[in-house]
Amino acid sequence: MTWDLHNHFPGLIAPDLREQKFQEIRVVVTGALDFYKSGQWELYCDSITKLLGMAAAFSGLDDGLYNYTMDWVNALSRFTLQHTVVDFEAWALGQAFKPFQGLTIKPAPEHASKATQSPVDPALAAQNRQLASKYLDERPQLQGRGVVVLFQGQVSGWMNELRSPEEWEPCCIAVDRRGNQYLAIGGDSYHGATAWNWVWTVKSEGAAA
Repeated sequence: MTWDLHNHFPGLIAPDLREQKFQEIRVVVTGALDFYKSGQWELYCDSITKLLGMAAAFSGLDDGLYNYTMDWVNALSRFTLQHTVVDFEAWALGQAFKPFQGLTIKPAPEHASKATQSPVDPALAAQNRQLASKYLDERPQLQGRGVVVLFQGQVSGWMNELRSPEEWEPCCIAVDRRGNQYLAIGGDSYHGATAWNWVWTVKSEGAAA
């Protein structure tokens, strides 16, 4: 398996510049892998955030670059929450390229704006929402209110509203009562995260359908 699968994606950017952008994506992903392996969680999350920014820049301009970047974000995000694979690099490569096996990438619908594009895999978003709903259902005193915080695929806690990222580990996911989801980014394991970054809204389901 190689990085060269991107050559199958047609784009609107000049070939030499496009190749440069693919190389930049590779550098960020490789850096994220190194940060993960060395336990530098804040830099790992920053790498994911950087990939999200790159994907936003490619959206509507080059579908190949956009899809390639977002599949890496999906792979990194899924592993962060599941945390079940020892050989992360091999797993991430397999997950990133799996959607392209025998498939043709289609342009995003014209009505799909950047706000409806999601870096979280729909199946993972549904799993997060199911965990949060179960937590609230088992605690009627909460009356279905507030935000449930998940870490590594398990419920870590609850807040009455989305706030205080410094109280949570980077890469935690917060799920509100509507199913919207936010990723804790920046900071470190000792000081906590520095911000909540949107990664999924209920509108994303319509865009993904």
